[in-house]
Amino acid sequence: MREVDPFDYWESHASAIEGLGGIRRSPDPRYCFHTRYHEVRPGHASFVMRLSGVRASFGELSVRVHAWKPKTESNISLVSGSRLLLQAGDEEDITLSVPFAAQKDVLYAFYGYLSEDSDVAAQELHVAIEESEDSEGLEPDPPRSILAIGRETEGAHSASSLLHAGRVVSDLPVSQSCTHEQIAALALSGHESDDALGQWSETLYLNALSAYGATHSGLDGLVVGPSSADFAERFVPLGLVVRQVNGPPPPRTSGDFFDFLLISDALHGVTDCRSRWEMMEAWLARLKIGGLAVLDLRYRPDSDLVSSSSASDAQVLTRNEIAQWALRLIGSGYSVAPLAFAPLSDLVMDERGLAGFVMIVQRL
Repeated sequence: MREVDPFDYWESHASAIEGLGGIRRSPDPRYCFHTRYHEVRPGHASFVMRLSGVRASFGELSVRVHAWKPKTESNISLVSGSRLLLQAGDEEDITLSVPFAAQKDVLYAFYGYLSEDSDVAAQELHVAIEESEDSEGLEPDPPRSILAIGRETEGAHSASSLLHAGRVVSDLPVSQSCTHEQIAALALSGHESDDALGQWSETLYLNALSAYGATHSGLDGLVVGPSSADFAERFVPLGLVVRQVNGPPPPRTSGDFFDFLLISDALHGVTDCRSRWEMMEAWLARLKIGGLAVLDLRYRPDSDLVSSSSASDAQVLTRNEIAQWALRLIGSGYSVAPLAFAPLSDLVMDERGLAGFVMIVQRL
């Protein structure tokens, strides 16, 4: 872990955290800190913030990891983030770790601001970068899929188009919730909810492959997790080479890459957000360049914003967590079909009280 200066991006600007930063008033009264952009060893990484002697009776601190690729003309992008409720007593110490996936030739900065008014004060702020100890040379570069050749990605959008506007259907899927309307359109209304959700997700798998051009004969795919008895037979007319596994992701050093991944409720039983992200990210790392992944997820369908602490303690996937994944993936070199979360009254729930969601991701 190496320590970095939390104020060296704007050295003279005073922080909104009383007692920290420079001596000049910042043009942004919400500004708390901003590091310069640093090289980070590729792999799992985290910015770690330690506030000492904190005093606050109200407010909220938001932190973000920003990425910049200096060898291109791309803009700064949001990679990861978190929020912290500021309700400290007298001179408490607070530590917050924000994980992200570091990429080669990309620089990263850590930025903090008050997302709600606060009376926060502190004695010291330390920021460090925790990097992967794995050698980047041990992980082979992914090959290029035929899906990346000679065409533009359709339906995959940047963070500015993260949310889908308008009606969603099963024939041309985006990243979407399962609704009673879609179940009725697929003639699944009389089925038990778990069975209906399973058949809905398998239908969206095939529809997504078709909509995003992943039906060329000979493409190599992998189905992860449970599926119906006749699901594999549905690939035969397409000429796709499909295998199925029910275990954890292969190691990143294995050299196994696929043109498409169909991941079925693989996160069931994973009870903390960091493990869920790491498992999902490990599977997506098995995609070839241009490869497509369709993730069948089950999530808690509340729409309330949650604090960083309650989000990290969530036993099951949440709506907010899925949105955070999308932002992280976009910043890590993937595209994500726009997110379409249905209202609570429209959702089909399984026996656990969780809603179904299909997320479509492509590796760029």
